Amino acid sequence: MANHPLETELTKRLTLLDAFFSSAAVGMCIFDDQMRFIDINETLAKIDGLPVAEHIGKTLNEIVPDLARILEPINRQVIETGIPVLNYELNGETPVQPGIKRHWTASFFPLSNNLGISVGIGTIVVEITEQKLAQAVQEELIESLHKSESKLKAAEKLAHVGNWEVDIATGAFTWSDELFRIFGLDPNQPLPNALEDCLSIHPDDLAYWKSHINGAIERGEAYAIDFRIVRPDGEIHYISDRGQPEIINGKVVRLFGTVMDITARKLAEVELQRANEELENRVAQRTVELSKTITSLSLANAQLQNEIASRQLAEKALQESLERFELVSQVSFDGIWDGRFVWDENGNSSEEVYYSPRLRELIGLKEQDLYNRTESYTSRIHPEDRERVANALNAHMGSGLPYQDIEYRILTKSGFYRWVSARGQSQWDSQGRVLRFIGSIRDITERRQAEAELQQTQKFLESVLNNLPVSVVVKEASDLRFVLWNPASKSLLGFGQEEVIGKNDYDFFPKEQADIFTLKDREVLTSGKVIDIPEEPIQTKHGEERMLHTKKTAILDADGSPAYLLAIAEDITDRKRAEAALQESEKRYQTLARLSPVGIFRTDVKGYFCYANEKYCEIVGITEAEALGMGWSRVLHPDDRDRILREWHQSTIQGIPFRSEYRFVRPDGTVTWVLGQSSPEIEAAGEVKGYVGTITDISDRIQVEEALQEFANRLELLNKIASQVRASLEIDTILETVVISIRDLLDVDICSFFWYKTDFEEPVWEAVKEANKFTDLSMMGIYPASTIVPLSEKLLKLEMICVDDAVEHSDIEMREALLSLGFYSFLSVPIRTPGGEIGALTCNQFSDPRPWSESEVELIKGVADNLAIAISQAELYKQSQVSAQIAQERALQLEEALKQLKRTQTQLIQSEKMSSLGQLVAGIAHEINNPVSFIYGNIDPAREYISDLLGLLDLYKAEYPEPTRAIISEMKAMDLEFIVEDLPKLLESIKVGAERIGEIVLSLRNFSRMDEAQIKDVDIHEGIDSTLRLLQNRLKAQPDHPEIAIVKEYGKLPLVECYAGQLNQVFMNLLSNAIDALEERDRRRCAEEVKANPSMIRIGSYVVNSERIAVVIADNGPGIRESVRARIFDPFFTTKPVGKGTGLGLAISYQIVVDKHLGSLRCDSVVGEGTEFVVEIPVKRS
Repeated sequence: MANHPLETELTKRLTLLDAFFSSAAVGMCIFDDQMRFIDINETLAKIDGLPVAEHIGKTLNEIVPDLARILEPINRQVIETGIPVLNYELNGETPVQPGIKRHWTASFFPLSNNLGISVGIGTIVVEITEQKLAQAVQEELIESLHKSESKLKAAEKLAHVGNWEVDIATGAFTWSDELFRIFGLDPNQPLPNALEDCLSIHPDDLAYWKSHINGAIERGEAYAIDFRIVRPDGEIHYISDRGQPEIINGKVVRLFGTVMDITARKLAEVELQRANEELENRVAQRTVELSKTITSLSLANAQLQNEIASRQLAEKALQESLERFELVSQVSFDGIWDGRFVWDENGNSSEEVYYSPRLRELIGLKEQDLYNRTESYTSRIHPEDRERVANALNAHMGSGLPYQDIEYRILTKSGFYRWVSARGQSQWDSQGRVLRFIGSIRDITERRQAEAELQQTQKFLESVLNNLPVSVVVKEASDLRFVLWNPASKSLLGFGQEEVIGKNDYDFFPKEQADIFTLKDREVLTSGKVIDIPEEPIQTKHGEERMLHTKKTAILDADGSPAYLLAIAEDITDRKRAEAALQESEKRYQTLARLSPVGIFRTDVKGYFCYANEKYCEIVGITEAEALGMGWSRVLHPDDRDRILREWHQSTIQGIPFRSEYRFVRPDGTVTWVLGQSSPEIEAAGEVKGYVGTITDISDRIQVEEALQEFANRLELLNKIASQVRASLEIDTILETVVISIRDLLDVDICSFFWYKTDFEEPVWEAVKEANKFTDLSMMGIYPASTIVPLSEKLLKLEMICVDDAVEHSDIEMREALLSLGFYSFLSVPIRTPGGEIGALTCNQFSDPRPWSESEVELIKGVADNLAIAISQAELYKQSQVSAQIAQERALQLEEALKQLKRTQTQLIQSEKMSSLGQLVAGIAHEINNPVSFIYGNIDPAREYISDLLGLLDLYKAEYPEPTRAIISEMKAMDLEFIVEDLPKLLESIKVGAERIGEIVLSLRNFSRMDEAQIKDVDIHEGIDSTLRLLQNRLKAQPDHPEIAIVKEYGKLPLVECYAGQLNQVFMNLLSNAIDALEERDRRRCAEEVKANPSMIRIGSYVVNSERIAVVIADNGPGIRESVRARIFDPFFTTKPVGKGTGLGLAISYQIVVDKHLGSLRCDSVVGEGTEFVVEIPVKRS
């Protein structure tokens, strides 16, 4: 039985892909659902070093246990989800190369059966170790490319065909290249200034276009419109434009959009409309023609009746044929059915279907299980296939379309579906009704399963091809034309699949290269062997030269003849460049190493020497061969060996730089000091591959350092002494520091300091400080100059005395003087202070002679010089302290005088102010009081006169009840009844007003207290109330600020002995300041804030104790900052604007309360909550 065409094609493809599987330069394998190897190619097997056969049937854990813990969870995930995992990066060691870390990418593909159930996994493994090494070099370039790529992608989202952008503020706009083509403009010429000029919009569409552009700019509306343009060549094109505004802070700042040329579509629409109109005309014509045709059909019907008679004869012959058909159906491998349909005169049909034994066998049913009707068969077709089969059957019976190779699933008696392929043919009567439908089915279950497996394998291998990072191409063996070209080939060479399929090498590459490629291809096809080409140069589409590592093999057909050529190529350009650079670097390194003045060495990752240059061997005194491995450590100095090996081991374990100074013992016994340094060599993957280091001969430097060390130590101590001496300004501390430091430094018996003094009966040398290593011997005390004349004379002449051995000293007098003091060695350096005092810094040796070295003498002289400076500084400091004390006292006196001056100035201002205010208030009160008294004194007489007149008026009414018309008219005009009723009220209002004016005058007099300038007992609450009455207008609601509420919390106070007018001024200042603060705050608040927290001044009073009372004035205003509160009582200090405050109010208030009344005035404030002033004064002045 011949193969199905699809099966043949799949087998062909599988042969091609199977050859690729075996020859691929990447690793590939297939696992079953238990993670066991089913198949593996040679490339992957070589990675773990085992033959292909030893993998089959084993698990990952058995082959590569270290990698299995990573790979097995991924495999399980792919099987469970059916979703592939692509390009998963992993690294580790293999049995072939233990200790060497390698890198791979792995892709995992699910393999499913014909039911869609995952039954295994296909895996591709690509080694990328070399790519990882080159990755570090490419990272910077890749990062730059990524940035460009992201910008390009952002633009591509918008630019479907052409894109544009307009800056609303500047009017500047930009176009993509495609737009120049659409609008017929030259991209090398500047664009016109106005956008509509640039667009060349058709005059009839310009207003329509502008309305949408303005809508986008003014209202931020996106738009999509079609309009016409007139290109420079005169052609009219249709344009589809979509615009989108960019809005920032509610304002359109930019428009951007896309443009598409829809001319062809518009012309097609016009043509379609024209065609529709033409079709309607043709339909009308065709209707007339059909009427004529019906007449012709009537004539044809008679002929058809004759044909029916002939067909009946044919049916008889068909019956004979049917008998033969029955015989054939019994022996056929296919199942056969024969359906017969009988039609009555009403158009109804009856059906009888014959199913051959083979068909019943295929389905697994007996004859009685399958009714002889089509429905009984079609009901067993798989639900997913039933509609498709029914459509094919209806199309065949209704329209005569072929019913061939219809594949579907049929339900068998066992409950399983099997695949069948059906084909059939119908017979129709003259009326087009089906009379007979005969056909066959063939069981293709095994073929479908094979096809599914082939398709799954093909899908897997095609996925491999599409995801492989290496180039895979296939050529026909005959003329070497390309038949397969994977995506990696395009990425590598720049040619797409559509460009290369059906062409050969000569269509793309220079002839010289194409000749070489063809020659190799023919060699492969002729030999039938795999040819490995380690380095194969090739030119890309863009003219770039790349280097490939290529493997080529022949794919044979069923006859064993070459059918195709498979080539797998890996791009090794970057690796080759890196190798060339490395070789060049190595060459330079070797040259420099030979010329280097320092010893150079290299080691492996474990620290074992693998190279040492000539200079290294010269310094250490051994050959390169003797230094390799750990041989260098054998000539380390015994005292340094353990330390250096420990440091070197620690450096190699942690992969950190090494630096240390140590000694080598050369074979001739000489010792060489070296500075050894090394740094790890880091691979691109971040792994340490070894160390590079140097040694420098520092023997000469060490000798100089040792010679200078002692001097450096002494110099350091000298500097320390000098800094400590100069840092102190106490002479005793200075001297004590010096003698202790010198004694410790020089290790002498006693170091002392002497002053030469003349205020005794005779001149003496007094030892004032010493540092002594003895407990039973001291130089402290007074030594008459006459007893040590030789010493005294030299020191007074400021000459240094230096005696190494007193016993052997040549000067007899000096020798006797020193021995009388018990000195065997003596060193003394004199100093003179700026004040003329003379001292001596001495070092004494009692036990045995001591030679004084030149450095020790220079040290003592240097200390003496610094000591003289320090003593001079101490004297100057002492003098400056005295001067500073005098200056400080004078400053305090000036400060007190300034304060007194300010107080006097404040008092003068206040006295003048209050005197003027008192005179003004007294004058106003007097002037107002006279007329008020006049008004108030005449109110009662006026009330009596009016009462008499009203009584007389009533008498007139009683005596003359009928007044004249003129009197009645006048009474109405003046509204006499209202006057009679309102006149007493008017007099009462005048009286109340006069009394109010009297109260105000009294408040003014109480506030100024001009009549009470002396101390007297006063009601404090009365003074506060008088002040409030004067401020009443400021407390009321005004247009620019709300009402300020006054809350009184008065306690019961005794009469207080005070200056009433001055205390009223204090209350006025405190209340005015509170009102100012609240008004200023309320101007900045909204109505809701004022309502939530209304402005308020709280006035309270209480008895502190039997001798003192206190008044509290507090507001809920903004409060006072701490920095301001510290200065509010300073004269002339104010935070108010110029012209609104003098800075004297609180200063005067403080003076009145504290100085005049012996009280206290304090301020407590919290910013944001308010301010409180507390006035506390004594009840009695005595």
